[in-house]
Amino acid sequence: MGWRIHRIWSTEWFHDPEQAIAGVLRSVEQAQQAPVETPILVPAPIPDPPAPANPAPQSRPPGTEIPRKYKPGQPYSVFRPPQLLIRDYLLDASDSGILSGTISELVQTEGPIHHDVLVERLKEIHGVARAGSNVQANIERALRESCGSKAVACEAGSGFYDSPGHQLESFRLPTGSVRRPIEQIAPKELELAILYLVENQFGVVEESLPTAIAHLVGIERLRGESAEPIRRVADDLVARGLLRRNGMQLHLA
Repeated sequence: MGWRIHRIWSTEWFHDPEQAIAGVLRSVEQAQQAPVETPILVPAPIPDPPAPANPAPQSRPPGTEIPRKYKPGQPYSVFRPPQLLIRDYLLDASDSGILSGTISELVQTEGPIHHDVLVERLKEIHGVARAGSNVQANIERALRESCGSKAVACEAGSGFYDSPGHQLESFRLPTGSVRRPIEQIAPKELELAILYLVENQFGVVEESLPTAIAHLVGIERLRGESAEPIRRVADDLVARGLLRRNGMQLHLA
């Protein structure tokens, strides 16, 4: 009857159906060209070249990276005066003008900075081991001068100081000399950390947010009361329309 049979193995079809169909088409083509009594042997398909053992990772072409709105954390920048400052600048009330200038420079580098961190940093750069009542009074006097002259932005009741008009671009990671608890991280910095995490993870379970933020800023264990500032900032971001709640999760709005 002139039938020609082309067999397709089930495993061949399962692993590479396109190659199996190509074999059928080659059989039909050869059968049409050869006499009926001539047997047809379909040539084996040309195998693809073997893949390298360790293929190089495929990078995205320039300009095709997924755009991100919020930046990852950056190491905390520490103010380094040219040399160790004279102790008397911190100890002598008559040097409050010089101390005020030092505070302005320190805040310009490290702002927003919490009052307690500011005191520790001033002690460090002046070579003073402890801040007694005299040192505390001198610092407060110099801070009033800096805030009064608008060299330092002081938000009443916040406990944080910053340079006027400073726009923080990312949250900051701890360094060897500066490690801050949540209470000493400004709300605007916590905002950037929360927004970055939510964007990076495509959403975060709200209950786990405080612990995740603590780990992000280098805090291994978060005390229960320390979670509250993070929750307040997250609530504020929702109220301002920067985050939205979807069930138990937070997402970018």
